[in-house]
Parts: sequence; C-alpha cells; structure tokens
Amino acid sequence: MTHRSKFSFIAALTLAGLSFAPSHARVAAQATVVVSADAYAYESITVSATAVGFTSTLVSPANAPSAKLAILTIETAGVRYRYDGTAPTAAQGHAAAMDTSLTVNGINNINRFRIIKSGATDATVRVTYLR
Repeated sequence: MTHRSKFSFIAALTLAGLSFAPSHARVAAQATVVVSADAYAYESITVSATAVGFTSTLVSPANAPSAKLAILTIETAGVRYRYDGTAPTAAQGHAAAMDTSLTVNGINNINRFRIIKSGATDATVRVTYLR
C-alpha cells in the first residue's frame, strides 16, 4: 500500500522592493535578494510645490554606467512621490513623512521618479546614487 502525502511550499520573493506571492496564498517562507552596488554620487534636492526628479547627469553620467539604486532621506517636511511616470500632487502619490528613508531600485524607476512637498513647508531630500 502506498501512502501519498500532499504538501505545498509557497515562497514570497522580495526583489526590487516588491513582494511576489498570490494574495490567497499563505506564505511559508520569504527570501531576499541582495544587490551589490557602490555609491558614486550624492545630491541634496529642495522639494517644493512643483514635482521634481533626480538630476539626470548624476543618474546617468557621461561615459559611466547609470545608477542601479537611489537611496533617499527625507528631511524638513513630508512629501508625496511616484515612479510610474506620472507626477504626484500634494494630495496624490505615496506619502512619506519627514525622517523617512526610501530606496528606488532600477534605472527605469529612477528616471520616472518624481517628488513634491505635501504640506506648506519645502522638504530637503538627500540622495545617494549607487551602481
């Protein structure tokens, strides 16, 4: 007599800042992929009432590889941001409070990233670029 046991293994993969798992599934394990990158540039951006992105010459310098990651620290005030190609507004986009850190992964997301202040006070965003 043969006994067959049935089991399932469902894993969520955290890659590029996104978690992948069916919404109805129970997550049994989670793996994280670590990307090796070196810092090569830094900038400070004043974020006001008009949505802005990163400085293109820092993201993709002439005769050098483009950024893989942008690490941000939000100072002074809260902001809203998007990286889907649409500019955020003071009321639309992902909200990030003062003293929040964000990581934007991948050159396409970095190029499409836009940020705007969400209140009356301008924010300062410190950015380090890695490749």
